[in-house]
Amino acid sequence: MGATRGQVLRVFLVQGAVVGVLGSVLGLLLAVALIWVFTHFVRGSDGLPLFSIALPPAMALQVALIASVCGVLAAVAPARRAAALDPAQAIRM
Repeated sequence: MGATRGQVLRVFLVQGAVVGVLGSVLGLLLAVALIWVFTHFVRGSDGLPLFSIALPPAMALQVALIASVCGVLAAVAPARRAAALDPAQAIRM
């Protein structure tokens, strides 16, 4: 009720950034775990791994950064809409 439009905008953008970063980190951890499981448990008839899978750290960082930026960009429209809303009208809805 006492927040300015800029503060409301920042809250939404920060929330978008947090969701983007958490999603990136969890996705990266899941990718690494699945690569490890696949390379250690999926074997050919000769006992060797079927594929050699590697995730270069530079590529992982680049993908995580892009996903985080997408999270912030996805929060821009709701942030602008929330900032334009009058708090009294939002409570009545």
